Amino acid sequence: MTRRITWLGPRWRLVVTAAAALGGGAFAIAVGLLAIDGPTHRLALALGIVATVAVNRIYVLIARRGGVLEGIDIAELAIVGLALALPASEALFAFVAGSVIVEVSVDRAMVKKVFNVGIRAMSAGVLVSIVAGFTPSNGNPDTAQYVAAAVGGFVYTLLNASWLAAVVSAVESVPFSTVFRNGLGTRVAVAVASILAGLTAGRLAHRAPLALVGVAALLVLLALVVRGARQTQRERDRLRSVITATSRIQASQDPDEQEAALVSAARELLLWRDVEVRCLPPADGEMGSPLYVRDGADRWLVARPRVDSDPWSRDDVMVIESLTANASAALERAHLQRELGRLALIDPLTGLANRRHMDDALAILLAADSARPFALLVLDLVDFKSVNDAYGHAAGDDVLRMVADRLHGCVRGGDLVARLGGDEFVAVLPGVTSRSIVRAIVDTIHARVAQPLVIGELEIAVDVSVGFALAPSDGSTVIDLMRAADKGMYVEKARQHSACYGDTLTLPEPRSDEPTHLDHAQT
Repeated sequence: MTRRITWLGPRWRLVVTAAAALGGGAFAIAVGLLAIDGPTHRLALALGIVATVAVNRIYVLIARRGGVLEGIDIAELAIVGLALALPASEALFAFVAGSVIVEVSVDRAMVKKVFNVGIRAMSAGVLVSIVAGFTPSNGNPDTAQYVAAAVGGFVYTLLNASWLAAVVSAVESVPFSTVFRNGLGTRVAVAVASILAGLTAGRLAHRAPLALVGVAALLVLLALVVRGARQTQRERDRLRSVITATSRIQASQDPDEQEAALVSAARELLLWRDVEVRCLPPADGEMGSPLYVRDGADRWLVARPRVDSDPWSRDDVMVIESLTANASAALERAHLQRELGRLALIDPLTGLANRRHMDDALAILLAADSARPFALLVLDLVDFKSVNDAYGHAAGDDVLRMVADRLHGCVRGGDLVARLGGDEFVAVLPGVTSRSIVRAIVDTIHARVAQPLVIGELEIAVDVSVGFALAPSDGSTVIDLMRAADKGMYVEKARQHSACYGDTLTLPEPRSDEPTHLDHAQT
């Protein structure tokens, strides 16, 4: 059996180096013996290499274990059969040579290729040594050698599993025993079948050598079929993973959460890669795809290879492009929904809060379980109709926008200024409880608004009437506070009219059953 590791971190170095050294030593001994004695079964040696290549491409199971891909193959078939059919040195040479051919032909980091070949050569060296100790003098296998081959096959399985468990344990920071036991039943079942098939192939090598040609051809055909099945499985798994990741991204309505879900999904699909969303496109050696433009800035999903990671593949490109396409649609939808929500609370002319926004803010401040003191200011422009009549409604709109900017500049960052319609404004000042502080703010508003407004070649002067109320001293409901603020504003209107025209104007107070200009407010 063998597992294909997907990323090698610094803690792996000792394990990988040890496996490569032991495997390389076993193979060097085999090559030395083969050079001294020379091959005795050249055709069988060549067939053994071909069979090993075919067998090593057949995977019974490929599963993911965190950041590691595990592949359970049937390599016991090849090495057990070779150990029975050939001298020990030739069997080991054929098996390792076939393994090298397989590793050279695939796109994989060099350190992983060395590790895979190393553990195969080391485990196979132990197996052929066990079988060689029971080889009869006439060269024909007997019962003892078949038993030794079976035992050697299990030793091969256990050695492979142990070394690979050590690697996975280092990568995943999981106890060795936990990794070793995980999937042990499947590994044993595959090993038993592979060993039995290897014993059969070894017997055919002595009783019906020509049958091995058919066996080798069958293994090649099986390898091609399995390769096609594996490709189909990869595409199906990738599609399922992309759909699952897309569902997670679509489930969120917040762009920040969507980007976080995108990065998490990409890290799961792109093993051994560092993934991020950033404003810069991919650099040399990186891979990425553009996302939906957010807040006027370009966004990219970028994957960066880690040390000893595999080369980029076509699957990696498809994963990144699929994720970014789906994430872009979700991000655009979330952005539109957020913008619609924002516009629903914004006055389109001035950019201030609208009535709905103000109602929501007052409801929070007056909530029975968390009521907080605040000041409420009600503001009207004085004789705004004359501005529209004299200069036109376009100039009137400009006046409203400029007054809105000035009002917003007179309050704190956390205060709320809203336009209720026409020339009517409201300011909500949380935490303000002093009438002297409010009067100072009102004086500031008068001074700022009274400054001439320059609109093109026009210079327009306006004034504002302001009334205010304090919660909870002037009322504990929106209606009570509005009426109290309206009353103060009516008083100021009368004062301003008297100052302008030199007489006294009496403005009636609203009756309790008469709605004010803020009759939309709810308790």
